[in-house]
Amino acid sequence: MARTNKAENQNKKHLKLQDNPPFALVESFRNLSTNIGFSVPKKGDGRGRVICISSAIPGEGKTTVSVNLAISCSGAGERVALVDCDLRKPSIHRFFNCEGTSTLVDYLSGEANMEKIVAKQVSPNLDVICGRKPAPNPLLLIKNERFQSLITALEKEYDYVLIDTPPLGLVSDALEVAKSTDGIILVTRQMVSKTPVIRQTVSDIEFSGVDFLGFVLNDYRGKNDSNGYYGKYKYGYKSHY
Repeated sequence: MARTNKAENQNKKHLKLQDNPPFALVESFRNLSTNIGFSVPKKGDGRGRVICISSAIPGEGKTTVSVNLAISCSGAGERVALVDCDLRKPSIHRFFNCEGTSTLVDYLSGEANMEKIVAKQVSPNLDVICGRKPAPNPLLLIKNERFQSLITALEKEYDYVLIDTPPLGLVSDALEVAKSTDGIILVTRQMVSKTPVIRQTVSDIEFSGVDFLGFVLNDYRGKNDSNGYYGKYKYGYKSHY
Protein backbone atom coordinates (compact mmCIF):
# COMPACT_ATOMS: atom_id res chain seq x y z
CA MET A 1 0.00 0.00 0.00
CA ALA A 2 1.44 3.36 -1.00
CA ARG A 3 1.79 6.34 1.26
CA THR A 4 1.46 9.35 -0.95
CA ASN A 5 0.74 13.00 -0.65
CA LYS A 6 -2.47 14.45 -2.11
CA ALA A 7 -0.94 15.36 -5.46
CA GLU A 8 0.46 11.85 -5.90
CA ASN A 9 -2.90 10.32 -5.01
CA GLN A 10 -4.63 12.31 -7.72
CA ASN A 11 -2.24 10.89 -10.32
CA LYS A 12 -2.03 7.30 -9.02
CA LYS A 13 -5.22 6.18 -7.38
CA HIS A 14 -4.48 2.45 -7.36
CA LEU A 15 -1.29 0.46 -6.89
CA LYS A 16 -0.41 -2.89 -8.45
CA LEU A 17 2.81 -4.89 -8.35
CA GLN A 18 2.85 -4.45 -12.12
CA ASP A 19 3.46 -0.72 -11.59
CA ASN A 20 7.18 -1.34 -10.85
CA PRO A 21 7.12 -0.88 -7.06
CA PRO A 22 10.24 -1.26 -4.89
CA PHE A 23 11.71 -4.71 -4.34
CA ALA A 24 10.66 -4.75 -0.66
CA LEU A 25 6.99 -4.55 -1.58
CA VAL A 26 7.28 -7.29 -4.19
CA GLU A 27 9.12 -9.51 -1.71
CA SER A 28 6.43 -8.93 0.94
CA PHE A 29 3.78 -10.40 -1.35
CA ARG A 30 6.05 -13.28 -2.33
CA ASN A 31 6.42 -14.12 1.35
CA LEU A 32 2.67 -13.81 1.83
CA SER A 33 1.89 -16.21 -1.02
CA THR A 34 4.50 -18.67 0.30
CA ASN A 35 3.00 -18.57 3.81
CA ILE A 36 -0.47 -19.18 2.44
CA GLY A 37 0.87 -22.21 0.58
CA PHE A 38 2.17 -23.60 3.87
CA SER A 39 -1.06 -22.75 5.73
CA VAL A 40 -3.37 -24.39 3.20
CA PRO A 41 -1.89 -27.68 1.93
CA LYS A 42 -2.56 -28.86 -1.61
CA LYS A 43 -5.60 -31.06 -1.95
CA GLY A 44 -5.07 -34.66 -2.92
CA ASP A 45 -7.68 -34.53 -5.66
CA GLY A 46 -5.94 -31.67 -7.45
CA ARG A 47 -8.45 -28.95 -6.60
CA GLY A 48 -7.00 -25.48 -6.03
CA ARG A 49 -6.81 -23.51 -2.82
CA VAL A 50 -9.77 -21.17 -2.24
CA ILE A 51 -8.92 -18.18 -0.03
CA CYS A 52 -11.22 -15.44 1.25
CA ILE A 53 -9.65 -12.02 1.86
CA SER A 54 -11.44 -9.48 4.02
CA SER A 55 -11.01 -6.80 6.67
CA ALA A 56 -12.88 -5.59 9.73
CA ILE A 57 -13.69 -2.11 8.43
CA PRO A 58 -13.32 -0.17 5.15
CA GLY A 59 -10.01 1.48 4.32
CA GLU A 60 -7.68 -1.27 5.51
CA GLY A 61 -6.58 -2.25 2.01
CA LYS A 62 -8.19 -5.66 1.48
CA THR A 63 -8.82 -5.17 -2.24
CA THR A 64 -5.30 -3.91 -2.93
CA VAL A 65 -3.94 -6.91 -1.02
CA SER A 66 -6.21 -9.24 -2.99
CA VAL A 67 -5.09 -7.79 -6.32
CA ASN A 68 -1.38 -7.87 -5.50
CA LEU A 69 -1.54 -11.34 -3.97
CA ALA A 70 -3.19 -12.57 -7.17
CA ILE A 71 -0.45 -10.95 -9.27
CA SER A 72 2.25 -12.42 -7.04
CA CYS A 73 0.83 -15.96 -7.15
CA SER A 74 0.28 -15.84 -10.91
CA GLY A 75 3.77 -14.43 -11.40
CA ALA A 76 5.12 -17.56 -9.70
CA GLY A 77 3.44 -19.70 -12.35
CA GLU A 78 0.27 -20.56 -10.45
CA ARG A 79 -3.06 -20.43 -12.29
CA VAL A 80 -5.10 -17.83 -10.39
CA ALA A 81 -8.72 -16.68 -10.46
CA LEU A 82 -9.48 -13.43 -8.63
CA VAL A 83 -13.17 -12.97 -7.79
CA ASP A 84 -14.77 -9.68 -6.71
CA CYS A 85 -17.38 -10.81 -4.18
CA ASP A 86 -17.84 -7.37 -2.68
CA LEU A 87 -21.25 -7.14 -4.31
CA ARG A 88 -22.10 -3.97 -2.36
CA LYS A 89 -19.06 -1.98 -3.47
CA PRO A 90 -17.14 -3.81 -6.22
CA SER A 91 -13.79 -2.30 -7.16
CA ILE A 92 -11.49 -4.89 -8.75
CA HIS A 93 -12.59 -3.69 -12.19
CA ARG A 94 -10.67 -0.48 -11.45
CA PHE A 95 -7.43 -2.45 -11.46
CA PHE A 96 -8.00 -4.61 -14.54
CA ASN A 97 -9.70 -4.39 -17.88
CA CYS A 98 -12.90 -6.41 -17.55
CA GLU A 99 -14.66 -4.80 -20.50
CA GLY A 100 -16.62 -7.21 -22.63
CA THR A 101 -17.42 -9.60 -19.79
CA SER A 102 -20.60 -10.01 -17.78
CA THR A 103 -20.45 -9.58 -14.01
CA LEU A 104 -20.62 -11.96 -11.06
CA VAL A 105 -24.10 -10.64 -10.33
CA ASP A 106 -25.17 -11.55 -13.87
CA TYR A 107 -24.03 -15.12 -13.25
CA LEU A 108 -25.59 -15.45 -9.80
CA SER A 109 -28.91 -14.11 -11.08
CA GLY A 110 -28.89 -16.61 -13.96
CA GLU A 111 -28.36 -14.06 -16.71
CA ALA A 112 -24.90 -15.28 -17.78
CA ASN A 113 -22.89 -18.50 -17.72
CA MET A 114 -19.41 -18.91 -16.27
CA GLU A 115 -17.64 -18.43 -19.59
CA LYS A 116 -19.21 -14.98 -20.00
CA ILE A 117 -18.00 -13.60 -16.67
CA VAL A 118 -14.31 -14.56 -16.72
CA ALA A 119 -11.87 -11.92 -18.01
CA LYS A 120 -9.07 -14.12 -19.32
CA GLN A 121 -5.36 -13.39 -18.97
CA VAL A 122 -5.62 -9.86 -17.56
CA SER A 123 -2.07 -10.69 -16.49
CA PRO A 124 -0.07 -13.87 -17.24
CA ASN A 125 -1.80 -16.84 -15.53
CA LEU A 126 -4.41 -14.51 -13.99
CA ASP A 127 -8.14 -14.46 -14.78
CA VAL A 128 -10.59 -12.12 -13.09
CA ILE A 129 -14.31 -12.07 -12.34
CA CYS A 130 -15.46 -8.49 -11.79
CA GLY A 131 -18.46 -6.77 -10.28
CA ARG A 132 -18.68 -3.21 -11.63
CA LYS A 133 -22.17 -2.39 -10.25
CA PRO A 134 -23.58 -2.91 -6.71
CA ALA A 135 -26.21 -5.63 -6.30
CA PRO A 136 -29.55 -4.87 -4.62
CA ASN A 137 -29.65 -8.18 -2.70
CA PRO A 138 -26.06 -9.43 -2.27
CA LEU A 139 -26.59 -11.86 0.60
CA LEU A 140 -29.40 -13.67 -1.22
CA LEU A 141 -27.22 -13.95 -4.32
CA ILE A 142 -24.31 -15.42 -2.34
CA LYS A 143 -26.61 -17.98 -0.72
CA ASN A 144 -27.76 -18.97 -4.20
CA GLU A 145 -26.62 -22.49 -5.15
CA ARG A 146 -25.03 -20.98 -8.28
CA PHE A 147 -22.36 -19.41 -6.07
CA GLN A 148 -21.22 -22.76 -4.69
CA SER A 149 -21.35 -24.21 -8.19
CA LEU A 150 -19.04 -21.42 -9.36
CA ILE A 151 -16.52 -22.03 -6.57
CA THR A 152 -16.54 -25.76 -7.29
CA ALA A 153 -15.87 -25.12 -10.97
CA LEU A 154 -13.11 -22.59 -10.30
CA GLU A 155 -11.19 -24.75 -7.83
CA LYS A 156 -11.08 -27.51 -10.44
CA GLU A 157 -9.55 -25.17 -13.01
CA TYR A 158 -7.18 -22.97 -10.97
CA ASP A 159 -4.39 -23.44 -8.43
CA TYR A 160 -5.64 -20.46 -6.41
CA VAL A 161 -9.08 -18.89 -6.20
CA LEU A 162 -8.78 -15.58 -4.32
CA ILE A 163 -12.04 -13.95 -3.23
CA ASP A 164 -12.30 -10.28 -2.22
CA THR A 165 -15.28 -9.66 0.11
CA PRO A 166 -16.94 -6.76 1.93
CA PRO A 167 -15.57 -5.82 5.38
CA LEU A 168 -16.59 -8.35 8.02
CA GLY A 169 -17.52 -5.69 10.56
CA LEU A 170 -20.20 -4.17 8.33
CA VAL A 171 -22.18 -7.01 6.76
CA SER A 172 -22.50 -10.79 6.97
CA ASP A 173 -21.67 -11.37 3.29
CA ALA A 174 -18.00 -12.12 3.92
CA LEU A 175 -18.61 -14.94 6.38
CA GLU A 176 -21.22 -16.43 4.06
CA VAL A 177 -18.66 -16.40 1.24
CA ALA A 178 -15.93 -17.78 3.50
CA LYS A 179 -17.99 -20.88 4.27
CA SER A 180 -17.27 -22.02 0.72
CA THR A 181 -13.49 -21.51 1.04
CA ASP A 182 -10.45 -23.08 2.71
CA GLY A 183 -10.10 -20.14 5.07
CA ILE A 184 -10.03 -16.39 5.52
CA ILE A 185 -7.21 -13.86 5.75
CA LEU A 186 -7.90 -10.65 7.66
CA VAL A 187 -6.26 -7.46 6.37
CA THR A 188 -5.47 -4.87 9.04
CA ARG A 189 -3.77 -1.52 8.70
CA GLN A 190 -1.33 0.15 11.03
CA MET A 191 -2.73 3.30 12.67
CA VAL A 192 -6.20 2.51 11.29
CA SER A 193 -7.31 -0.86 12.68
CA LYS A 194 -8.40 -0.87 16.33
CA THR A 195 -7.62 -3.82 18.58
CA PRO A 196 -11.14 -4.25 20.05
CA VAL A 197 -12.63 -4.32 16.55
CA ILE A 198 -10.04 -6.84 15.37
CA ARG A 199 -10.66 -9.08 18.41
CA GLN A 200 -14.40 -9.05 17.78
CA THR A 201 -13.91 -9.80 14.09
CA VAL A 202 -11.62 -12.75 14.83
CA SER A 203 -14.15 -14.00 17.38
CA ASP A 204 -16.90 -13.82 14.75
CA ILE A 205 -14.76 -15.76 12.28
CA GLU A 206 -13.97 -18.51 14.76
CA PHE A 207 -17.59 -18.73 15.95
CA SER A 208 -18.74 -19.20 12.36
CA GLY A 209 -16.52 -22.27 12.00
CA VAL A 210 -14.50 -20.74 9.16
CA ASP A 211 -10.77 -21.46 9.28
CA PHE A 212 -8.95 -18.26 10.25
CA LEU A 213 -5.61 -18.31 8.42
CA GLY A 214 -4.02 -15.16 9.84
CA PHE A 215 -3.47 -11.44 9.41
CA VAL A 216 -1.92 -9.18 6.84
CA LEU A 217 -0.63 -6.01 8.50
CA ASN A 218 -0.84 -3.38 5.81
CA ASP A 219 1.26 -0.20 5.74
CA TYR A 220 3.54 -1.56 8.47
CA ARG A 221 6.34 0.67 9.69
CA GLY A 222 8.82 -0.44 12.32
CA LYS A 223 10.75 1.85 14.62
CA ASN A 224 13.63 2.17 12.16
CA ASP A 225 11.57 2.68 9.03
CA SER A 226 11.76 5.97 7.22
CA ASN A 227 8.74 7.69 5.70
CA GLY A 228 9.34 6.16 2.30
CA TYR A 229 6.94 6.17 -0.61
CA TYR A 230 5.71 2.65 0.01
CA GLY A 231 4.49 1.00 3.16
CA LYS A 232 5.15 -2.66 3.91
CA TYR A 233 3.12 -5.79 4.43
CA LYS A 234 3.59 -8.38 7.14
CA TYR A 235 1.85 -11.72 7.49
CA GLY A 236 1.17 -13.37 10.82
CA TYR A 237 -0.57 -16.53 11.97
CA LYS A 238 -3.46 -16.31 14.41
CA SER A 239 -1.29 -17.83 17.15
CA HIS A 240 0.70 -14.60 17.15
CA TYR A 241 -2.36 -12.55 18.08
